[in-house]
Order: sequence, then C-alpha cells, then structure tokens
Amino acid sequence: MYKFGLNKAVLCRIHMHILNFSPAHAIYTTPASPHKHRGPRKQRGMASPAGRSCTRYSKIPEFLVGPIGQPMPAVGLGTASHPFMEEEVRAAVLTALELGYRHIDTAALYASERVVGKAMAEAVQRGIVASREELFVTSKVWCTQCHPELVLPSLKESLQNLQMEYVDLYLIHWPMAVKPSKPHFPMKREDIVPMDLSGVWKAMEECHRLGIAKMIGVSNFTTKKLQELLAIAKISPAVNQTKGFWPSFIGSKGHPLRFTSYTKSEQKISQLLT
Repeated sequence: MYKFGLNKAVLCRIHMHILNFSPAHAIYTTPASPHKHRGPRKQRGMASPAGRSCTRYSKIPEFLVGPIGQPMPAVGLGTASHPFMEEEVRAAVLTALELGYRHIDTAALYASERVVGKAMAEAVQRGIVASREELFVTSKVWCTQCHPELVLPSLKESLQNLQMEYVDLYLIHWPMAVKPSKPHFPMKREDIVPMDLSGVWKAMEECHRLGIAKMIGVSNFTTKKLQELLAIAKISPAVNQTKGFWPSFIGSKGHPLRFTSYTKSEQKISQLLT
C-alpha cells in the first residue's frame, strides 16, 4: 500500500499514474475479492471541491491483510499537514474520495482526525461514497500515549474525533514512549521513557477484541523491533507502515505481515515504483 501526502494539485496525476503503471499491479500479488459494501463503481465526471472537473476512476486495487485476509486499498491519502490547515485537509480528502480513493490515513499527532471525519460524513451526504463501510480508515496512537493504560483511551478519543464507531486499522505510530501528555512533536530527549512493548501490544489487542479496531499494526518498526513484537504477540500485526520498501516478512502463526510505504505526493511516482 502506498500513502501519499496532501498536495491536492497532483492527486489526479498520482491516481492515473498508479492505475496505469503496470509494475504497481504486479506488487499486489493477492488481490482481494470486492468487499460486500464495496461494489463496482462506475466511472463518471464529478465536480471537485475547488470547482474543477475530475474523472472518478474505477476501484483502486486491494490486497489482503491480517490473519483473516481483510481487503485493504493499495493506495491511500495521508493527512499530515504542517502547518495544519483544516480547509486544505478537508478539500484534499473530498477530492481524493471523488477520484476513487477509499483509504484515508490519519493519526492523533496530525490533529486531522476531526476534519477527516467531517469530510467523510460530507462525502456520504453528497453521495460520493455510499456509506462508512465503503471507506478504509487508519489512525495511530502517538508516543505520548504508548503506555498500556493509555492506548484504549487514545483510540476512543480518536473515534470521538472521527465520529466513527471503529477504525479499520490502528497502528503504533513509533516504537517508543515518552512521558504522558497531549500528542506533540518534536519531543524532548529527557521525556523519553522505556516502552512497555508487551503491555502496549496487549492493549492494542484489546482494542481489536472490542471491535473498535478491525486490524492492528505498527509503524516505523525496525526488523529487530518486529521480531521482539512477534515473539510476544497473540495477534500478529497486520502491517508495518514505513518510509520506503521492505522485503516480505512472515508474521506469527504463518500470517504474512504486509508493509505499507508512505511518501510525500511531490515525489515522482516513477521513482517510487521502480
């Protein structure tokens, strides 16, 4: 899965390039059957939030992730914006959804969860998407909440911001912990504390058992950290979201651990996919 940033001016070019770039399709070795809520979408022209006319493309390829093989769109939109500009994020999300994107990536740190939720609700109201079930939403717990007792409350706060009952994928944003506080970056070196990876992952597993995180995973984990996690995990992480590409990695109980890659949308797609 590729996650691109918020540069709205290149969203159309990115989408067209990926769907027509044959090596990209070769990467998705286990395409998923269409989700029951994700029926075929007709191609049609739609007006963008900026008043432009963009083509709404066919369904983005999906691949299977997690122990039971749930479908995940192969291309998504990241919503980190520095400085954060609410209207720009809203417009980018709506434009992406009009183009056919169904995977939107956010995080507690980004401060974009509330506007992402509003944009998705607007998309449903306008008929751009049929319902919440057509969407795939990823969020992340930040280092300030990477403590066993804070993971579940952090997810519940994210869900309140998103105005949703669940996220499709919930990730540990970074394999580190700092003193509890509101999510912020950068962090002071003196605030870094030892991370209770076992306790934090048990809390992530509880989020999954409660049904408010359909899948759980990690982000920015090294191979060493992954091996440490897999040695203690009862539920194998579905994905590891990193910058760049990783080789395939087999998770616990033989389930494949998928790697997703994030990049700024300004990066040349031909460079990304070759």
